[in-house]
Amino acid sequence: MFSIVVAARSEERVIGRLLDRLKSLDYSKQLYEVVVVEDGSTDATREICEKYATANPQLIRFFHSEDSRGKPHALNRALVECRGDIIAVLDADSFPNLDLLKRAAVYFEDSSLGAIQGMTVPINRDENMISKLSAYEEEGWFKIYMMGKEDLKLFVPLTGSCGFVRRDVIKTLGGWDENSLAEDVELAARLVDSGWRIRYAPDVQSLQEYPATVGAIINQRTRWFRGYMETWLKYGKLMSTPRKVAIDAEITLFGPFALNLMLLSYAMALLGFFIYPPGTSIWVLALAMSAIGLTIVTLSICGLALICHLRVHRVRDVSWIPAVFFFWFLQTAIAFRALVMTVLRRDRSWVKTEKSGEVSPQTAAQVQLS
Repeated sequence: MFSIVVAARSEERVIGRLLDRLKSLDYSKQLYEVVVVEDGSTDATREICEKYATANPQLIRFFHSEDSRGKPHALNRALVECRGDIIAVLDADSFPNLDLLKRAAVYFEDSSLGAIQGMTVPINRDENMISKLSAYEEEGWFKIYMMGKEDLKLFVPLTGSCGFVRRDVIKTLGGWDENSLAEDVELAARLVDSGWRIRYAPDVQSLQEYPATVGAIINQRTRWFRGYMETWLKYGKLMSTPRKVAIDAEITLFGPFALNLMLLSYAMALLGFFIYPPGTSIWVLALAMSAIGLTIVTLSICGLALICHLRVHRVRDVSWIPAVFFFWFLQTAIAFRALVMTVLRRDRSWVKTEKSGEVSPQTAAQVQLS
């Protein structure tokens, strides 16, 4: 049995679409439930959820909280109410494949498995250039990076949506960490630390809205990067364990720090090019210049790859190349922002990513979604 948990705050543009979809999943209605926790909404989210819960009392249960204390708190509130053997977490903007639970159930026949992470697919790829870049980045993450981790049996991080975990396991571990800005990856690190295996399940899929504005990217990635940094600091003990999955977990969590090191190398290269401070080793500057040169070559290749990926080639597609540069340097700047906030111990409030409810026409046609 599955318990599908949805934490929602001010999601009136997308929550009804998700609840409609969850009523139609290709799985016995006696073997799954939907637990919606809504807290602190300033729109009609509460009324929409209450309407669905009232019309579908055997399937959907709804819980409301006046004050919002972040997604991890809402998940823990739901955990108390869940009855399923497996807890599935979906964001409010999700639109899962109808066979989601049927495919996930197959993985949990393996008793050594503590959790799985499914694949999220962009629902608004063609909204604008930012959404396209976000979509291509995430596709690279899931289809190359995560697939490689799975094949090599390395650390598979949970991503916050389309993730599944055994209820008895997460209860034993104490639920989600309400002090974490990346409760998903923090739970994944805790599972690995406790000896549980996490698998990547590419056939367990759900559509999801990706950020389409620079502001949304900044807010989302700042929270992600800071959450990764804090989890890396918290679970440094994993490095002392002679297991490749534990070591890879620490390497993965170190990612935002690596972005800061790259930003530092760019700054050093520019400083050396324009000023060349006295006493600076030529080898240090050469290394910095090599880093920025390698970045230019790599990002140019990525831009050309995206042009080749498009079915119809046009002159304006050359804009992909500078767009990829912009997106990359934006990421390094966000990583630096997250580092400064971590060092200065700035307010750690859980900031949600705003959803527009936008659906790409091609996606709508494929899944018969209006």
